[in-house]
Amino acid sequence: MANAGGSNGGGTGGSRAKPAAPVATQQMDLLFLIDNSISMADKQELLAQAVPELLSRLTNPLCIDAAGVPLVPPPPGEECPDGQRRQFDPVTDLHVGFITSSLGDAGADAACPPEGDPRHRPGSTDMAHLIGSLPRGQGLGANEHGFLEWHAGDDVAPLNSAAQQLLRAVDDTGCGWEATHESWYRFLVDPEPYRSLVREPCPDSDSEAPNCVALEQVDGQVALDETVLAQRAAFLRPGSLLSIVVLSDENDCSFRVGPKDWVQWELGDARPPPSASSSCASDPNHRCCYSCGAPPPDGCEPDPQCGADLSAPPRVPPEQDGLGLRCFDVQRRFGRDVLYPVERYRNALAQRQLCKSAPDLDLAGCAAADVIDNPLFAVGREPGSVVLTALVGVPWQSLASAVDASGAPLEGAELRFKSAAELSAAADATWSNILGSPGVRWRAAAEGRPERASVPPTPPLLPQMQESPLPRPEVVPGNPMNGREFDTADPYADPPRPNDLQYACIFPLPRPIDCLTRNRNDNEPCGCYPDENESPICEERPGTSPVTTTQFSAPAWPGLRHLDLLQRYGDNAVLTSICSRNTTEESAADFGYRPAMAALLERLQRLNGR
Repeated sequence: MANAGGSNGGGTGGSRAKPAAPVATQQMDLLFLIDNSISMADKQELLAQAVPELLSRLTNPLCIDAAGVPLVPPPPGEECPDGQRRQFDPVTDLHVGFITSSLGDAGADAACPPEGDPRHRPGSTDMAHLIGSLPRGQGLGANEHGFLEWHAGDDVAPLNSAAQQLLRAVDDTGCGWEATHESWYRFLVDPEPYRSLVREPCPDSDSEAPNCVALEQVDGQVALDETVLAQRAAFLRPGSLLSIVVLSDENDCSFRVGPKDWVQWELGDARPPPSASSSCASDPNHRCCYSCGAPPPDGCEPDPQCGADLSAPPRVPPEQDGLGLRCFDVQRRFGRDVLYPVERYRNALAQRQLCKSAPDLDLAGCAAADVIDNPLFAVGREPGSVVLTALVGVPWQSLASAVDASGAPLEGAELRFKSAAELSAAADATWSNILGSPGVRWRAAAEGRPERASVPPTPPLLPQMQESPLPRPEVVPGNPMNGREFDTADPYADPPRPNDLQYACIFPLPRPIDCLTRNRNDNEPCGCYPDENESPICEERPGTSPVTTTQFSAPAWPGLRHLDLLQRYGDNAVLTSICSRNTTEESAADFGYRPAMAALLERLQRLNGR
């Protein structure tokens, strides 16, 4: 499903998580967050091919000469030849874990019902449990907690094989509301991860209908997910270098969990959600941008567009409510903050203390009783020892550097992604091109902090990165990034309506898929079934040749909330593209996700002071 928009920090993200001294790399906890929705099988396989090389390089790094040129490493445990040194200190103690983006649907129990519901699908509510602990991942080499362990002196081949098997066990049957940010937050940081959600009558209503969602309680206390807490305690070592790798082809859809937030994801209700007030159209950050299903905020006059009857608010026109778009442009379209703010995740990665009652976790104005130590930094680990790498929906062409890590011109087929420092350089316009600015969301004055005025968002300059269900006029047919625009209408919807977003980028599949050999009724994924093959991924030469029932390419959508977080996080953020430049020449430097893994290794080299 297409997901909600976001944008860059625009300078509002605060200081960067930048270490003051070299960071040790010998002990590493490596967590992969994998989008397991239906469009991800081809991307998961490319990552499965890249992971063994990454793990081998971590445990036996390349040698580099005085100029920083990478050279062949010696056997594990041996020293580099005279005049050379390791790219970084070899990892000698490694944990490797895999979790997915599936946290259910905020209690709606419609698209992603929980375990125990007869409509439940394995993988749709993984709740950030390690794949190795789930039925589909058991027996694949993980320890009793669900992750892999490796120590210096062990053969790396079994580690590589087990990692590939666990990644392939992730599968692509997960929830279409990809809560990528919230999933790694839940596993690594959340001090009180809930065990489950329950539907119950709303406390402010006379109705006995279960119209509100609450956290499950036992003896008057929130029931915690002890599995997540135990897995976190075993996986995460106090002084380790923590590396998070995110693979997702859609935007983050980290939904809030609140009494009535589930309504946004209730796909069984034939009624679209209430529409937004008129202020939302020009500035979704404005204080008077609100849902017509709620009273106006304090200080705002009732919007005539909303009407006076809150029990019968105007609703989004059905032709504009493609069910797969419920997570797209939510504040502007619906006037509701149904997603957690991106600041929540930046703060989780960078702050030693958090405000557990604040959606953004910010400490400003936080009650003393709600201030908690961040589990990432409670014992031993420094904020500069967390690296976030993302392979997400952005054209690789926008991120490609013309120089290597030392500043020398690149040669041959090498593809190197720009570092965070290069992306943030004054002369580089990449962030403006791929992200734009989210502006600033209005915030009321509260104890310890003043009122914050709103600033409207601005879209990315690159049209392929602008989220839209309709064709974007500036996108030229035959362009190398996404081929062309297409009609996103759901052919089976009544009334007909767009039900997808335009692509940010596409890339060739290693082997085209003949959709006529797949069974649509058994949910076998293929993007070019008859009557569903209008998009450029069904063309051998995207944008210039006729559509067919063969899927030649894989798509990705603008990953704006991912980019927003990476831009805010700073130097320890590694931004790469999920759209591979080369999927056929396996020995080439730019094959698959080899350039993305190289970008992570380059960051480790700089962290290690090399």
